[in-house]
Amino acid sequence: MRTSVGPPAGANFATRYGSNGWRMPVTELDTASAGAIYARVPDLARFALFHLSEHNRDQFSNRDEVFERFASAVITGSVLPIGRLIEKTFGKGIYRRIGKGETLVPAQPTEQPHP
Repeated sequence: MRTSVGPPAGANFATRYGSNGWRMPVTELDTASAGAIYARVPDLARFALFHLSEHNRDQFSNRDEVFERFASAVITGSVLPIGRLIEKTFGKGIYRRIGKGETLVPAQPTEQPHP
């Protein structure tokens, strides 16, 4: 089972280039893990659907079924099934923390950065 999206560990990553076309140096950031990543809402939604479907294979056979659950919640206004799914997947209390807008990642990374 895949547990993440992206290149496998140890893969070469893309080089950043400036607007002038010159190669940019590697930058050390002070934010935890993906704190400086640029992502659009559809990208984040696909990421969530991927993890919810992968971690709940007993309940869903593909991402479309997870999407249908979210669509149903939007149409009916009943978000309790979504809350239960998120808590089953990511842990008790997470849905409430998301609703309050709390930061869900620690301030300091728990793993060593890649060399």
